Parts: sequence; structure tokens; C-alpha cells
Amino acid sequence: MNVFNNKKSLLVFLSILAWLILFGVGLSKHEFWRDEMRALSIAISAPTFAELPLYLKNEGHPILWYAALKLAYNCFNATWVLPLVSFIFSFGIVLMVMFRSPFPLLIKLLLIFGVYCLYEYGINARNYGIGAFFMLLYADSFSRSPNKIALAFFWLSLAALTNVYATMLVGLIGAYTFLEYKNVNGFTTALKLSCILLLAAIGFSFYTMLPDANSLVASKKIIDFVSIKELWVIGYGFDDYLNYQMHFSAYALSLLLVGGLLIFLPKLKTVLFLTLALLAMVFFSICIKGNLMHHQGMYFYTVVVFAWLQYDTIQATLARKNMLSLLVLTGIVVNVFVLGVQVLKGYEKYRDDIVSYRSESKRFGNWCQQNLTESAVLIAEPDFTMEGVLYYHNKPYFIPRENRWGTYVHFTKANQAYLNLETLMFKANQLSPSKEKVFVVFDKKIPVLDTIFSYSYGKKFEVSKSASKAFYEQYQLIDSFNQNHHNEENYFIYQKNKVGR
Repeated sequence: MNVFNNKKSLLVFLSILAWLILFGVGLSKHEFWRDEMRALSIAISAPTFAELPLYLKNEGHPILWYAALKLAYNCFNATWVLPLVSFIFSFGIVLMVMFRSPFPLLIKLLLIFGVYCLYEYGINARNYGIGAFFMLLYADSFSRSPNKIALAFFWLSLAALTNVYATMLVGLIGAYTFLEYKNVNGFTTALKLSCILLLAAIGFSFYTMLPDANSLVASKKIIDFVSIKELWVIGYGFDDYLNYQMHFSAYALSLLLVGGLLIFLPKLKTVLFLTLALLAMVFFSICIKGNLMHHQGMYFYTVVVFAWLQYDTIQATLARKNMLSLLVLTGIVVNVFVLGVQVLKGYEKYRDDIVSYRSESKRFGNWCQQNLTESAVLIAEPDFTMEGVLYYHNKPYFIPRENRWGTYVHFTKANQAYLNLETLMFKANQLSPSKEKVFVVFDKKIPVLDTIFSYSYGKKFEVSKSASKAFYEQYQLIDSFNQNHHNEENYFIYQKNKVGR
């Protein structure tokens, strides 16, 4: 037995080492893009922690990720704190899964090498891994010490402050925890205070995230009505959940998602809360903003949390070898299938980062470091394509749609939906007399013809043939970085021939 345990410990150590190596290699090839660096730019821009919520207005995210980035930046004053903070929480997930979770080793390996832990919530530095980490801390705390309700709710409260999906799902997990604790211990003072803490965290998150009339964050309106049929076809909220070299219809996805709940049949209360979680996800996707893969991962970790809590019950049911155990086994097979697909999706994402450009921000950022002086002006269109570049060259640029210098654009109507080449040239000429060099950066080469380009968040950029001819009389293309085929983050750099002309 000791030999077996030593072999198992060695395998765990080697697995963690392999994860660290893969993370390091992947990070070295990763290009930071706008959604990643934007969060750090906002955190840096807020003068104090107390003012940070004001800077998050119409961002659609709670405060905790930004606060963690601000704290790290205040300590080191360098943009590399972005991957550092992301690594801390993703590696925290690895340690929690490998050393604290009750799952078999195979399941642990599938979890840490899946698309979420390694890539989407690790190498890709965003505010989802931090939410998953605190959800797992809750699972560990409540499963081991169910009477320490304050600690369990504390971890849930932190998770609620990380992203909108965690806020919704943590509310359901909190309700489940409330009922579990109350049934055994009653409505104690500790439970009352813990509920107040969690409700305050959820309330503050929604207060921070709630958009106003100027917001461009939510692509749909919450007052939109959906049919009962649409709401119950839960696959509509998970269209990116299992799409590795295959396509599942919304109905097939619904069947798989419901099939995964079979493992919780021994405790129907869990099935109920996870069903509500599925409905919340699909409602959000249909009525407010479509769920992308990294959003869907928060439901994935919600399932992991409940499987963690119910592990002993699941094992005991399997041992009975009756009809219920057969259904539970079916649920296990479905969830192992999902875990396997997530590993394949992780490989696909990781490979793309290694062999291709997912953004040209790194190459253009290095170009900026080598070629831009303090007196140079950089003007970008579309403006948000510059946000990722600031990881490598953290200097404000001119945002023509808002007529200001900044490090990130506003997702509000202050950022004009329409801009044309004539107006952009006029603003560039206004800046020219005070600047040594003027550069205008587009995501594509400007054609000499009449055209209108459409961008994210409803942006339009119009180029007329006459304006483009005038543009080429004043500007020349001096370099370009355009090997990225994943988004708008390609860069064509034009320099003004004569400043002040």
C-alpha cells in the first residue's frame, strides 16, 4: 500500500509539474488582447480603491478582479502583474483539485488539463478563474466543516464579486447551503449574519454591474420576452460548450446537460438547484447577452462544486447496484464525456496560441516600444484594438471617437458609433502642431474607394474615395502586422509625412 501511495504521489507531482510547464510555454506564446488588458488599464486608472466602482460603470463586471489587479500593480508597477494574478488563481484551482477534492485521480487530471483551468481561466487572464477558485474554496470548506457556515458564505461572497455568472450561480449555491445548514442547525445567528454578508455581496455586484441608458455592454434588452419553449431548451445558452470538431443542436445539448444531472438524483434538491442554474444561464443568453465559452465555464464549475459536496452520496448510491445507481452511472458517463471534450477543447485553444496569432498586439506593442517617442501621437481606429497593445507599451493613445487621450475606450454612447475618415484626419491635424510624429493605426489597409466598415459594439467607419485620396497625400503606410484571423486586432501603421501640414 505504501508503494502504491508513493507511486500515486509521484503521479500527482508529475501532473502538477506538467501543468506548470504547459502553462509557462503557453503564456510565453500568448498575445494579450483587449479584454485582458482592459481590466488592468481600468484598475490602474482608478485613483483609489474607493473610486474603483465608479470606473466600472457600464463595464458589466463586479469589482474583485479589478481590485486584485490594482493591488498587484500598486506593489510592482508593471503590466506583468496581469498574468501573475491570473496564474495565482488558476494554480490555486489546480492545488484545490489535486489535494483537496474527493475525486478519483483521472477526474482530477481531466479537470486541471481541461480548457478552463489551463487556458480560459489561466493563460487567458480574465475575471473567471478567480470566481471558480473561490467557488472551490467554498466546496472544500462546506464539505469538510458544514457547521462553519460563516467561512462557507465568506468564500461564496468573494465569488459573487467576480463576474455576473458567478453572482447568479452563487446565489443559487447560497440558497442550497442555507437550506442544508438550517435543516441541521436551525436558523442560528451565524446563519443570519452569513446570509446578510452574501446578500450584500450579491447586491453590491449587481449595483456595480447594472448598466444605465448609455451602456453598450448588454447586446439585448432584459425586457425582451421569450417563449416557454425557448427558455426550456437550455442548449440555447450553451452553444459553445461542446463544439470540438462536432456540432450539437440545442436539443442535443439540452439532453446532455440534463443527463449530467443524473448523478445528483440521490439528492433531488441538488437537481432542482442545478436546473434553476441552467434556466438562469439560458435566460441570460437569450434576453441579455449571449453566453460565450468562458461564461459557460461558470456553470461547469457549479457542477463541480455540487459533485464535490455530494461525492460520498454518489459513491454510496453506486454501491447499491439498483436502478437508481444505474441512472447515476449514466450521469457519470455523461459528465466524463463533457470533461473529455473540455480537454480536447483545451488542446485546440492551446495549440492555436502556440502556432498562430490570436492577436497582433504583442508584435505591434514591441514595435511601439522601439519606434514611438514621448512626443509621438498614436491614433487608433477602431479604437479598442489598441487596448491589448498597452500590455507591451503602456502609454495613452488618442481616441478619436471620444476626442480624448486614454488607455481604454468607454462602452457607452460617449464613444461615438459613427466616424468617417475626414473627421479622423481633421482631429489628427489638430494634434499635429504639438507632436513630433503622428501615426494613425487601422485594423486593415485603407482602400481608395467608397466603403463602410462595421465593428463590434455597433461601430461604423466610413471611407470615401475622395477622403482616402487626401489621406494618402498626407500619410504613408510604414508597417503592418496582419497575421491574426481571430478578431480585429491587426494593425496597419500610417505615418504623417509632414507634421502641421
